[in-house]
Amino acid sequence: MIQRVQTLYLFLVVILSAVMFFTPIGGFYNKTTLEVYDLTFMGVFLQDNMQTVENNPSVMPVWGLSILTAVIPVIALISIFLYRKRVLQARFNVFNILLMVGYYALLFFYIWIGKQKLHADESFLCIPSSFPLISIILSALAIRGILRDEALVRSLDRLR
Repeated sequence: MIQRVQTLYLFLVVILSAVMFFTPIGGFYNKTTLEVYDLTFMGVFLQDNMQTVENNPSVMPVWGLSILTAVIPVIALISIFLYRKRVLQARFNVFNILLMVGYYALLFFYIWIGKQKLHADESFLCIPSSFPLISIILSALAIRGILRDEALVRSLDRLR
């Protein structure tokens, strides 16, 4: 299990997805009021160094991003332990890639809605917003390794 390179790819997907829990994904900036809003997986919050998230109510909830941010690393972790069922493991990774593409669709939808709702002049993305793209690439590499292992096992079955 650990000696397979696709396990390392999937573990990196888990780590990158877990980092997204603790960092802002993007934000909004209003030039007239000089307010900056952070977009996190829990919602859109007014950025203020003196207040914590518990004391700062969410301006806009983002439930879809919250669910996908929680589900993506869980599916990757489950996929790591399906090393004996390689076809099922590859299907889990394809499903996870589809969820990450859906994550980007929801992210851009929430940015579009948030820009209108907050009357923001600018919206921006932070570095952690690129983590799902990196995770898509890592998952595709993992699928390639899984299918290569499956082809090797099938070729050895033919020799018997």
